[in-house]
Amino acid sequence: MYNVGEIAKAVMLSSLKSAYTMVGNFFGGGVVILVFLLQFNVSLEKSLLYGLLGFILFFLITFIVKFSIKANQILEIQNAKIEDLGKSQLLPNGVDIDDIYPFRYLHYEVNRNLFVINEDAEHLASSGELICKVVGGKYSVSHIPHTMSTGKLNLKRYEGIKVWADESSFKRTTGGRITFENFKSSGEGVHTQVNFMPALAEGEIAEYKIRWEYPKSKVFSIEQFNYLRLTGVFPNSKVTESFSRQVSVPCDKFICAVKFPSNYRLTSAPEMIVKKRAQDIRIESTRANSKLSTFYNSQNNSDQIILDLENPILNLSYGIHWIPPTLDSLKDAGFIDEEKIDLIRKSIGHSQ
Repeated sequence: MYNVGEIAKAVMLSSLKSAYTMVGNFFGGGVVILVFLLQFNVSLEKSLLYGLLGFILFFLITFIVKFSIKANQILEIQNAKIEDLGKSQLLPNGVDIDDIYPFRYLHYEVNRNLFVINEDAEHLASSGELICKVVGGKYSVSHIPHTMSTGKLNLKRYEGIKVWADESSFKRTTGGRITFENFKSSGEGVHTQVNFMPALAEGEIAEYKIRWEYPKSKVFSIEQFNYLRLTGVFPNSKVTESFSRQVSVPCDKFICAVKFPSNYRLTSAPEMIVKKRAQDIRIESTRANSKLSTFYNSQNNSDQIILDLENPILNLSYGIHWIPPTLDSLKDAGFIDEEKIDLIRKSIGHSQ
């Protein structure tokens, strides 16, 4: 929840700093009012009184407006932690977060493995798994929807994506049934649903895994990525590949991992970027980056990125970003050979 004391302190300090400027501005305004009234033969005493009252009134109005604007800015930075509760996104008095959401994730983990399909020299394929452990809240839960998206999937095409459930992972403390539905793909991803029969009751814990595979998930070099940016596929994109996940339900433990194929070495440090409606949230990005780790696997000469975060903020998108290596650095690491480099450079319309 919000730290009201910190917000109030920040607002007051900012507003008081502005007060000095406002005093000077309105003192000058009060003098103008005074001179104006004296032109109409209003007595000096009344002119002084009206000028003082006008000064106080305008000062209070401006102070309140600045206070409100600053408070909204701070709340925006700290982020609304509750979804769809009106513009203020503040919980009413006495309302707990568990009164809003019918369940909570005790554990929410997304693992992605990037690998090479031999006949495709220009993309990395991706397999992944979603591991969930949920506990029922005050309202019964009959199903939980999930959307499997690809991040910056080349041309946003979802052909060939496979999504299925690992039924051996299904567990319920009451012994009830869990089933899985796989819906049709759309422009935003593949929509799936986990069903509970009977509905998940308050305090009941359920576990399940969903797996998926994309044949064309990511390009693997910065040259390919820049080509897609220049040709309008990613026109406004940062020069990073990424995987992201939005937190839409309260979550105690949030884990995201990206594992790269053999001999694929990053040449710069990855970064966590947390966003809300495409706007970077710096405070939470800083916290997430402190929980981001990169590990080197000496057995296959590759890197792995892991985010291990407690209590992520609702309604924010957490993205792991990395800059793809150059073709030459991938060649030096033993990931690709000169023949594949020539094929890729021809496909993106230049040679070096």
